[in-house]
Amino acid sequence: FDSVEQGAARFAKAEPGYVYSRGGNPTVRALEEKMALIEGGEDCVATASGMGAVGSVMLTMLKTGDELLAGDCVYGGTSAVLRNTLANFGVKVRFVDTSDLNAVAAAITDQTKMIYFETPTNPMMKVTDIRGISELIRGRNIKLVVDNTFAPPPIQFPLREGADIVVHSVTKYLNGHGDVVGGVVIGSAADIANVKGNGVTKISGSTCSPFNAFLVLRGLQTLDL
Repeated sequence: FDSVEQGAARFAKAEPGYVYSRGGNPTVRALEEKMALIEGGEDCVATASGMGAVGSVMLTMLKTGDELLAGDCVYGGTSAVLRNTLANFGVKVRFVDTSDLNAVAAAITDQTKMIYFETPTNPMMKVTDIRGISELIRGRNIKLVVDNTFAPPPIQFPLREGADIVVHSVTKYLNGHGDVVGGVVIGSAADIANVKGNGVTKISGSTCSPFNAFLVLRGLQTLDL
């Protein structure tokens, strides 16, 4: 801060600007803006890991009594959250073969608030028709969340196909050098503000470190290769 007065004004939200890196940092913000542009979303929040991204979305968007339909083939860490963590909060999780649109249609109930899947899956490379599922839930209050880690742009753009939210483990292809752990969540400005603003990322401490954000920005320069 240039002065004690400026610091006080920023803490009081009377003046815009960065205050504390867990709640916002210029380097992390550069990564968030770049990823929003790459995926075609309105905004992005970067997290300390891919699981930080997955958990932040689920804990933000779901509440007791809600139901989540999940792909029957998901990353091991995600499976643990779905099978164990969400149950502690009273969220019902059912697994379905998301590559079978008829099976997905039959599984949807009035309590379904989110459909989550990876495509291609980690590590079995199972593929789901994103647009097909988005058309199944059109007009219903159901969030479609896609883990795009294994087919990042310029290969696949889930938001263009009807997904509401995209998550990545940037640990893998987006960074591309095997020297970073991180994640991102991309979607509408309202949804990302919800993930940021309800404290799941800032207060729970899943914020991306500035140095890791710098390394991912470096890695993105060779994404085409």
